[in-house]
Amino acid sequence: MPIKIKPIILVLTLHILLTSWVFAQGEMNKTGQLAYDMIERKSLSSNSILNNLQFAGADINVVLEEITAKTGVVFIPDDDINGEVTVYLNDIYVEDALRIILDSIDLAYKEEPEGIRVMTAKNFKLRYGYAFNQLIHTKIIPLLHADLDDTVVKLQEVKSSIGKILQNKETNTIILMDSPNKLQEMVNIIQQIDLPIDTKIFTLQHIRAVDIEDDIRKMLTPQDGIMSIDSEKNEVVVTDTLTNITEIENMIERIDQKERNVLIKTKIINITLNDEYLDGVDWEGIVSNYVRIDLDDSQEPDEGQTNQLSVGSLSKEDLEVLFDALDTVGTINTSSEAKIETKVEKTVQLPVKSTEIISTANIDEDETALEWDEELKFNVSVRYLDDQMVQVKIKPRIISAYEESSNGGSGMGEAVIKMEKNSTIVIGGIFKEVIVEATRKIPLLGDLPIVGFVFRNEKERLLKTEVIIFITPEISEEN
Repeated sequence: MPIKIKPIILVLTLHILLTSWVFAQGEMNKTGQLAYDMIERKSLSSNSILNNLQFAGADINVVLEEITAKTGVVFIPDDDINGEVTVYLNDIYVEDALRIILDSIDLAYKEEPEGIRVMTAKNFKLRYGYAFNQLIHTKIIPLLHADLDDTVVKLQEVKSSIGKILQNKETNTIILMDSPNKLQEMVNIIQQIDLPIDTKIFTLQHIRAVDIEDDIRKMLTPQDGIMSIDSEKNEVVVTDTLTNITEIENMIERIDQKERNVLIKTKIINITLNDEYLDGVDWEGIVSNYVRIDLDDSQEPDEGQTNQLSVGSLSKEDLEVLFDALDTVGTINTSSEAKIETKVEKTVQLPVKSTEIISTANIDEDETALEWDEELKFNVSVRYLDDQMVQVKIKPRIISAYEESSNGGSGMGEAVIKMEKNSTIVIGGIFKEVIVEATRKIPLLGDLPIVGFVFRNEKERLLKTEVIIFITPEISEEN
């Protein structure tokens, strides 16, 4: 006989089951809300430490979820958040980690009551009116050659009070956080010290190794560079960055040369300029390696003149052509010729005296040139480059009578000319207006006191001269 269940019992059973399910759901919601509330109360200011955060090309949203799981910090990313993150961080504050990660892909964050709002750096500036990294920039730099601890010590001396320097020994990486200027300064330091180290042996041919020991030690990279001397083999062993070793090698090649003598031949001429050439010679169109030297900017030049000298070089053949052409410019007078013996790299002084500046070629017997109390001095040094080329360095100075005993004169620039051997340095642009006084008189009557002026005629005329200096270095080897 079939069993019949009364309708009231069925209704009661369904009610109990439904009530139990609703109760269970309520308890689950309470538990979830409690857990959410616990997460929500976590903030960046809680100094939560993040350990073992390692990603390679991971989506930023995945990274944020991992940080939430590890620290309880809740993130609210905007819909347009994207970017890939490659990072390895350990034992770091969440706030520092978040800034490093977001700054690397041009994102930003803002702490809100509901959690950490993550947005693009562009949207951050639009919402809040200032750039997210306005005060603090971050940069992750892996070291390739430099010691991590030593580098951090050097950077600590540079960082500002708001800056942080973090290191990751597992990846040999430095993380910089500081103001933009300080950050760039620290990046520059890393670029200077994170260089490959090499060792090179230099065998000297013409000079003793011990004689250049002090010069090399001054060039070594602090802390990283070392050197040793083998006097028996006349060798220098240098361990340093590749860049610095190259500089040391260039220095050694420059000075490890046979002893060379230099005979410097000088010739000074002055030209009393014709009326059509009162502006002087156009040296820029004549010489090679043309440069101008600022002579003195402490005073304004005379009208029609400049405070610059014209410097260049001419081959032996072109020099002969120049002398022929100068005859058309004015009357040439050779003031002096001299020879000075010295050594390569040594500086000698070539004076150009006032008597050499003033030409007497166009001064008649009854005329007198007024004295000029200035002279020029040229510091000249010659460097041997190779069998075909030499380098000449020239630095002029103006010496006045009252300056010579006080500050040594005034001068500004210098010229460095590389030229073929047997060429000549030409220096022009030295102008001087010479006032010439002339007195014409009737013999005896012109010398009478009181009334003698009636029988005398006194006048002045102006001569403009350009002084040209020729410097020819001749290098020879010592036996």
